[in-house]
Amino acid sequence: MFFESADINFRILTVLDIDRSDSKGYSGFRPFHALSYRVTGNAVFTHEKDTTNVVGGDFIFVPKNYPYYIEAGDEHLFVVHFDTDAKLPKHFKKLTTSNPEKYTRELSRLYSAWTLKRPGYQHECKYLLHKIFMNIEREAAEILNRDDQLNDAVEYIHEHFCERELTVDFLAKMCSMSDTYFRKLFKLRFKVTPLKYINDLKVKFATELLRSGYYTVTETAEKCGFENVYYFSLFIKKETGLSPSQI
Repeated sequence: MFFESADINFRILTVLDIDRSDSKGYSGFRPFHALSYRVTGNAVFTHEKDTTNVVGGDFIFVPKNYPYYIEAGDEHLFVVHFDTDAKLPKHFKKLTTSNPEKYTRELSRLYSAWTLKRPGYQHECKYLLHKIFMNIEREAAEILNRDDQLNDAVEYIHEHFCERELTVDFLAKMCSMSDTYFRKLFKLRFKVTPLKYINDLKVKFATELLRSGYYTVTETAEKCGFENVYYFSLFIKKETGLSPSQI
């Protein structure tokens, strides 16, 4: 659950549509919660040792009375300040959305309703924000479920990454997914393709063996699952820019 509360009775204090260039600032202790969504741009939020980076397509929740420093690049964002007695996260919380255009539309509509203040706008704005909360919770739940689906594959990778028989197709079938869908979910979670993830593990393992002084290049190639030292050398050169003897 994103907000840690299934029922949020809130009061909206303000809705902002902000365009700004590079900026730095300090929030101080603010007596309200803030939910911001970046359409474009980037920012770094820091509270003591708690640091969160956000870019376009990210929501970030900041609890009240949680002072922070912010360093932002050119950005366009929507911000909602609200108050509630519901239990909410006590630290920064970020959600990377899968449909940025949808949230941009929803927040534009919320901002417009808040700005125009037509009769009954309070009810309209609460309805629109509740809808945004609903979509955030559903997307957070989907991400959690997706991560659970990948856990078995990731564990298998770490146990068998040096085996020649390990393929992305095999991992996808293990998760009961198509090859394409598996690759998409894997990259969304780990920011790299499954093959890159496997290769990075091989490089790290090979580097440890070569630097230990206990294994020759040929022995290292065998332990890393390569048919011969020639292909192993090409692999290491491609991944690191160095030959095995230079590591």
